[in-house]
Amino acid sequence: MSRVLVVEPDPTVQQVLDQALVAAGFAVVTASSVDEARSLLDRDQEVEVALVELRTFGDEPTEGLRALRRDYPALPVVVMTTLLTTRLLIELLRLHVEDVVGKPFSPRELRQTLERVLRGRQASSDGALDYAAAMAAARRVLAAGSPAEAEPFLRRARALAPLDPEAMTLLGVARELAGKDVDADHAYRAALALDTGVTDGPRPWDGLARLSAYGGAPPTPPVLSPAPRIQVVEDPSLPRAEDPDLDAIVFALAISETESTGVCRRGPSGPMFVLFTGRVGPQLDRWLSRTFERPVVRSVAQREVG
Repeated sequence: MSRVLVVEPDPTVQQVLDQALVAAGFAVVTASSVDEARSLLDRDQEVEVALVELRTFGDEPTEGLRALRRDYPALPVVVMTTLLTTRLLIELLRLHVEDVVGKPFSPRELRQTLERVLRGRQASSDGALDYAAAMAAARRVLAAGSPAEAEPFLRRARALAPLDPEAMTLLGVARELAGKDVDADHAYRAALALDTGVTDGPRPWDGLARLSAYGGAPPTPPVLSPAPRIQVVEDPSLPRAEDPDLDAIVFALAISETESTGVCRRGPSGPMFVLFTGRVGPQLDRWLSRTFERPVVRSVAQREVG
């Protein structure tokens, strides 16, 4: 018996939904608010699908739904609403909502929707494993500086999750590393349209800032002075040092925690740009020492906290 969480603020409607779903063979738990639903989900690990009235989230329904999807990403969500506009439907698609039922609906329509979502859950679970494997492989070859090898893995990941911003962002990184700036720009802008604002890796808006910084300069081998002066940048939108003696600006892409390499691009004027595929810290220090075989004078421009 599948367990359904119903999030509905109206007690009368909540009772009607409870009776209809129980009659259809579902086990039902109910909540009248988002906070109550979150508390219930923290305790109840057997809920298989959430049926959510969109107005439960108040004045900013998609923001509340975004938070729910972020905190419980594996939970399928079906939205109930009387306000289904084209703009809202696009937002719900971006948030990977499994289905939408417009009010009023019949018990049969609701049952068929939930059964369809639950049938797809196992397929989605299998697809999620394949997606994770494809993304891990893409990150591995990108971190090693092989963007062409990453493209097949990213095509597979995007086929499994066409609205996923992370796969689209990594596609932009692959094309950026290959020097295909126009294609990279398109991928980053598409990722921005899908982005949820939550990521622990490359960010599409950072990619656009980098493309703007080196303006079409092609990839090139690193050729620097005997004692290069380097500025390391974690956030490309930050102002960079105006140092006439600066030899290179290093952008840390944070693709991988383990493997890493650097791809260099000669700018039209001024310092060379270096795309480092790892993170700032020991990874970068090892790559700099291995690449230049001599001490490097460097400064770090970091994101502000708070």
